[in-house]
Amino acid sequence: MMHGIRDLTNDIDIGCTTVLFDKLAQNNNSVKTMDDGNRALVFHEVIEVFENWNVNGITEIAGLPVATVSSIKKHKEELGRKKDLADLILIDSYLSRNKL
Repeated sequence: MMHGIRDLTNDIDIGCTTVLFDKLAQNNNSVKTMDDGNRALVFHEVIEVFENWNVNGITEIAGLPVATVSSIKKHKEELGRKKDLADLILIDSYLSRNKL
């Protein structure tokens, strides 16, 4: 959404370090372990925090650090959830239109 690929979103994905993740997880029992061994935490079903979400680039949008489109695409490919597969179609279309 921050890149203008979608007008609306149903959830927000956030990446953080293990140290921050451990602090966030202390009072939350919604921690799940991903296939790669890293963990994810869900807040109120709309905010997902991913431990060690490695991005290959950060850009700034409206004063906020945001993963680049290529980083987001890679992350969604790795997750492979149904909603991510739909987003990948939108991302590929965006990249094609913008020749990125």
